[in-house]
Amino acid sequence: MIQHMRDFLTSQGYHFLPANKPEIMVYYRNDQAEIEVIHMIDFEQKMNLSPIMLQNMKEKITLLFREKGYRNIAILTVIISNETDEMKELTKSDTACWIVDEKNGKLMIFENQKNGFLHIKEYIEKVLEKEDGTSEESFNQKYSSENIRNILFKKKETPVTYIITMINVIVFIACLLTGTLFYEYGAINAVRFFYFHEYYRLLSSLFLHGDIQHLVGNMLFFFFLGEIVERELGSRKYLLLYFLSGICGSILSMAYSSYLKTFTDSIGASGAIFGVVGGLLWIVLRNKGKVESISLGKILFLVIFSLYSGLISTNVDNAAHFGGFIAGLLLAIALYHKKGKIEQKEEE
Repeated sequence: MIQHMRDFLTSQGYHFLPANKPEIMVYYRNDQAEIEVIHMIDFEQKMNLSPIMLQNMKEKITLLFREKGYRNIAILTVIISNETDEMKELTKSDTACWIVDEKNGKLMIFENQKNGFLHIKEYIEKVLEKEDGTSEESFNQKYSSENIRNILFKKKETPVTYIITMINVIVFIACLLTGTLFYEYGAINAVRFFYFHEYYRLLSSLFLHGDIQHLVGNMLFFFFLGEIVERELGSRKYLLLYFLSGICGSILSMAYSSYLKTFTDSIGASGAIFGVVGGLLWIVLRNKGKVESISLGKILFLVIFSLYSGLISTNVDNAAHFGGFIAGLLLAIALYHKKGKIEQKEEE
């Protein structure tokens, strides 16, 4: 059970934090707006444990993360023990403490417990079900890290990326059916914005694309990079970064257009998407040069290649690209919590 839990937590992005005793294991991860901590205790080692001792352990863990600048800290204690009667006393005053009875294949969660950490609950139950005779090979294949993510983390996938992609596709289909209507009333234009006060165009222009190549190119780029950024930032911060980057890109586009006195219309999600790229660059930098499959070398090549391609192409709003990229980078600096703080302490 212990090894299954270790493998599962590691596969889902949790980091191991060494404790003073081998029977005590602490794993943590930065989950959107809070630090999520799994505090495992292997009671089969017959250690002394009381409600006061358990509370002291949690207070020390909380203090450690608060010293590192985190304020929202959620801690779940998972006690693995067959001495269930003795363990029940520990949960009376602790609203985040579960008991795993390996011998009888049960996960014990009492009425006073909070309804958090559901992904951990489902995984523990699946591991306990393995005792019904499922082969090790079959179990590992069925509950590989990829399948676990698909089965247990659906609510944590990337809803914003999916929704924005779908809206762009739907709006493009609507444009095909209505001719120039959406473009006339939705494209960003300095004259329409500053003199006619049509401020809504800052957002409407982000969902308009000139042709199928423009749409597909933008959405493929956005979909695969956006998922990574959304998982790292969390959906709310990611949504904020996306739209603020797009707005900043549009503002710089209008400013540049006014400077040249061209006052041309501009459409497309490129400013917002370059904001996602800028955000991803910062996230990679803060995670020691690698996030998921994206390394620092890859993201730098992507940034340079994308900006250069825009500069040598025609009918490309490079001002929106640069504006969105810079905005996304700065927003990520402000919004993204460092994941390296605790890890640096471990290495020391």
